[in-house]
Amino acid sequence: MKARGGLAILVCALAATALPADASADRGHFVFPGSFSLHARLGKSNGYTISVDSLGRRQVALTVRHGGQRATYRVRGHADEERLSANFGRFGLLRGDFAGETSERSFFIRGCRGRKTIIGTGRLTGSFHFRGEDGYVEIAVKGAKARYAKIFRHVCDTEDAEGLRRPSPSGAEEFTAHELEARSRHDGGRLSFRALETETGFSLLAAASISERAGRVGVERVTEAGGELAGLDFGRGDPYPRTATVTPHDPFRGSATYTEQQDGSIGWAGDLRVPLAGLGVVPLAGPGFRAERCSGDLLDLLEGCP
Repeated sequence: MKARGGLAILVCALAATALPADASADRGHFVFPGSFSLHARLGKSNGYTISVDSLGRRQVALTVRHGGQRATYRVRGHADEERLSANFGRFGLLRGDFAGETSERSFFIRGCRGRKTIIGTGRLTGSFHFRGEDGYVEIAVKGAKARYAKIFRHVCDTEDAEGLRRPSPSGAEEFTAHELEARSRHDGGRLSFRALETETGFSLLAAASISERAGRVGVERVTEAGGELAGLDFGRGDPYPRTATVTPHDPFRGSATYTEQQDGSIGWAGDLRVPLAGLGVVPLAGPGFRAERCSGDLLDLLEGCP
């Protein structure tokens, strides 16, 4: 097995387990709980790549990707070292048995004590059928290459944990950022648009997403792209109205302008729109949207405005 593949599945496994907020820092260590993840690439349909991942042992996610677009369908299921099964209701059913080889790998964070990670490399064999909304993707295969990672409980030194929790940039000013958020409802789902720019000359990063439920299945659709700098770094002395126009790159279309009036009212208007996998093109500005702007440390804004 290639080292690159092993590292990728380790990262997936770590992503499924967050560090506990009450780590035992006063005792000089924290505990990293065990985790399990499995990944398989099922194939392609209409230009989309389709893959399946287990999020622990009791949740399964199927993701379709094309360029900056992706849609993730999550459902309660089962995954372990021997099999994977998940019923996506009207979208389809995934069920297969795993067979392959295993190897061991040391936990890659220094200062941690625990059993070596078990990496499984092989194939899932069974029945895997999925059909997206109106057939925008459809796949039916009997097997796929797969990998899993089983990480055991580890006790790690707190000094090393600090680097894992959050980097400490030498210059805080270099990581100052400005963010714009606009939100609305769309066909029962929560639609949002985010634009992020930094003060160090980086281009705008834009993302649109919608979260919804389809019966037992949770669905999240995201489209991401770069864009032109919007000038979101308003200062207290700037005259009113204060405006910033956001123009994301393809596959976004059009633009939208954010406006702050002296009385505190906010405007968000334009013809900005975006394709979202499985939904087609949806508007991102106009009546029904609420917008806000915030500034702060880049790391603090990764989850959105406070």
